[in-house]
Amino acid sequence: MSRERDHEECLHKLQWATHQLGLDVGEKELNSIADTIVQTMSGPWRYFHTPEHIFEVGGDEAPLEMLSALFHDLVYVQVDRSVNFNLSYYIAPYIREEEEDLVIRDRHALPDDPMVDLVMDIFGFEPGQPLFPYGGMNG
Repeated sequence: MSRERDHEECLHKLQWATHQLGLDVGEKELNSIADTIVQTMSGPWRYFHTPEHIFEVGGDEAPLEMLSALFHDLVYVQVDRSVNFNLSYYIAPYIREEEEDLVIRDRHALPDDPMVDLVMDIFGFEPGQPLFPYGGMNG
């Protein structure tokens, strides 16, 4: 599939899922999200975790399942050999690199955002904790 067709399919799935969930997300923002997903999933090291993969696993009846599929392999440090540059803007406020490890920032360095605490509680993470391949590094 071409990158342009992947973008259109991703955009369509984002539009459908956000509409089904009653979310008011502008067309410009949805286009930007689709671009980020497709560019990241089309990286040079991506052979399996590609746009086609996320389209196959997303289903077409449950909007949360579809959104989960679209984002589930977006960060894949081992495959991409780093955090994709397009995602670093979003991730940098929450993690830092220490030697060759990714580490959750210390409490005083994290944004004051209740969603940060919620996500860390759900996944059992603590400020200052290193992230490992099977424990927080990929998602």
